[in-house]
Amino acid sequence: MPIENPSDPKQFRLPAGLLQQIWNKHGLGALRQHSYSRSGKVNPLLYVNHRYVLKINLRDPQLPKLRREAVVLRLLAGTEVPVPRLIALDESRELMPYDYLIMSRLEGKEIYQNWDRLAPAMRGRLCRQAGQLLAVIHRQQFPFFGDIANGVGELPHWHLALEQRLFRQLKDCQEWELYEPGFLDQVRAVFERAKSLLQSVERPCLVHNDFHLGNLLYQGARISGVLDFEWALAGDVAMDFSDPFTHEQAWQYMLEGYRREHAFSPQFEAKISLYQLLTALELSVVARQHWSQQQLAYYQERARHLLAALQRSTY
Repeated sequence: MPIENPSDPKQFRLPAGLLQQIWNKHGLGALRQHSYSRSGKVNPLLYVNHRYVLKINLRDPQLPKLRREAVVLRLLAGTEVPVPRLIALDESRELMPYDYLIMSRLEGKEIYQNWDRLAPAMRGRLCRQAGQLLAVIHRQQFPFFGDIANGVGELPHWHLALEQRLFRQLKDCQEWELYEPGFLDQVRAVFERAKSLLQSVERPCLVHNDFHLGNLLYQGARISGVLDFEWALAGDVAMDFSDPFTHEQAWQYMLEGYRREHAFSPQFEAKISLYQLLTALELSVVARQHWSQQQLAYYQERARHLLAALQRSTY
């Protein structure tokens, strides 16, 4: 049974017969209804029988993204963080050439898509809740730093995990020729100067690593869902502040809620700037591969601005 548009997450379509085979394999009964999410930019999402979500790792089949997500869903089950219930993770590729995850469907609307419709007081209430929930996420700890997926990449120190990630990003930026000569050497120098700052991180906490309004659902006056843990890692909590919310007001509300539950370290702001630079480098590569020239130019300029600010910093 051929899969339609296998390279485009938004146009990706599974034959109904194949979907029923998947449902049979996991003992989920008859396939009565299914629809495709319009918001799946990277991973196709199917809503099935109004109760389940089928998520398919289409764009990055070489990465254990859904295994990471499964680890986190198990870890957060029973906490106050509203996450889907894990039904099944299938990495066998017996029925299709992609890993997939089945989880319960949460009720609610995406905050980002509905921001303009929300009253100012409700925006503040929801974003403060988001900050408090992020603090709960950060209470979960691991005995190692790095990738939480499969034991590969588990490291005893945060600076080693970050050096690995920086090495990959610099290599990709160089291969795609995204920056002017000398720029990447200056990035290396900034991170080398910050080594003692990064060595001060001692607690390997659960980091969402993609925490923004588009991954938060709300129902009424409460956050009803925190989604998309496929990039989660064990690391420094400041990583979750490296890609600020689209709306500055939302960002400030979220920080206010977070501070109610979790104190910031004295070096918090300096580390955020480093992580923002790393994120900008990473997203410039993603933009070059998958997004528009305008988005690429935005992240390139952001990386240049962050590097200049860090070079002036006295951290």
